[in-house]
Amino acid sequence: MCFSADVDAALGSFKELEALDPFRLENMDTLSNLLYVKEMRYELANLAHRLSDIDKYRVETCCVIGGLALLIVCQLYEHITVDSL
Repeated sequence: MCFSADVDAALGSFKELEALDPFRLENMDTLSNLLYVKEMRYELANLAHRLSDIDKYRVETCCVIGGLALLIVCQLYEHITVDSL
């Protein structure tokens, strides 16, 4: 299964799309899901900040911020769980 290659190709397409239209909000929730799956917290945080600067009340922005919060909580939980063993 080439799931990782598909995700990487999609991330490349979104990077090209961002270069063409840096203020685009449509489908950024999909990008955030890809970043979440790859556990790319830094990139997800940057996306959340960028979208929040454009329109912090837009549905896509809220989805990205929620995904970032979930990723942070999950990583903290894993860290706490591993340390307590």
